[in-house]
Amino acid sequence: DGSGSLYDYGAKVMYTVQVTTEDPADVPLDLAHIGFAYQYVDLNSALGDDVSGYGVGWCQNGEAHYAGSAYTSGLPTYGPGDYLDMAVNLDTGLFWVRVNGGLWNGNPLADPATGANGVSLVINGTGIAGSGTAMYPAVNPGAVNYVDAMDVSLFTYSIPAGFVAL
Repeated sequence: DGSGSLYDYGAKVMYTVQVTTEDPADVPLDLAHIGFAYQYVDLNSALGDDVSGYGVGWCQNGEAHYAGSAYTSGLPTYGPGDYLDMAVNLDTGLFWVRVNGGLWNGNPLADPATGANGVSLVINGTGIAGSGTAMYPAVNPGAVNYVDAMDVSLFTYSIPAGFVAL
């Protein structure tokens, strides 16, 4: 649709974020989240913790949040210095996460290329720019004493077959 949304790149996309610095006070509070969101998401609250349901966030503690609460757990955990990969298949509504090129979703059977063992995206990512349903990659660094630095990075590890890296 030309808006820079995920659909501009295809239905299967992956992006990488590096957590470069982090306020140690953020870690026990699980404030840093990355994920996917509609353009109207409120990033003044942690991604996925906004009760409006405009975003899905993968949290440092290995949970995925949507509309203010956790809806899955057991995903990889992350912190300073980690490279975080997120892959999403907008056709199937599933996503996968990994840390430093490790196992997708922390599960040896999870594989974005085959569609195996993905996590439900929960929100419908269809639509065009301006409609409120165009889907975008989103990063919400936490902040207790200072804002964390999370850099969108060139992919460092392999891209799943059939996916496009942003």
